[in-house]
Amino acid sequence: MAQRAKYKPDRKGIARLLRSPQVQKAIRLRAEQAAVLARMRLPKESGELSASVRVEPIQVVMRGGKRDGWQVVVDAPYAAPVEFGTREGRRGTHVMGSVADALRPKRRRV
Repeated sequence: MAQRAKYKPDRKGIARLLRSPQVQKAIRLRAEQAAVLARMRLPKESGELSASVRVEPIQVVMRGGKRDGWQVVVDAPYAAPVEFGTREGRRGTHVMGSVADALRPKRRRV
């Protein structure tokens, strides 16, 4: 009978990899791509909403500790009602959700 391989993750090695300059650069580039897509897809009645899109650094707290990350922020005063809609019946645009879907890696069938 064949013996099963046992996988034991190298958590410290994975944490080092996630903090590496190469991975940090890739994460920031992905956030910049998301910001560009968001600016393109947001409604442009006055331009204030798309002009309020920016990428900023954050600290992500996970089980293995803290690591640096990046987030896309849209902080015009009316950004939330545009994204999610209102109780009065205005439907949300869900732009940030569509941006996340567009940038999510596609699963390949094997």
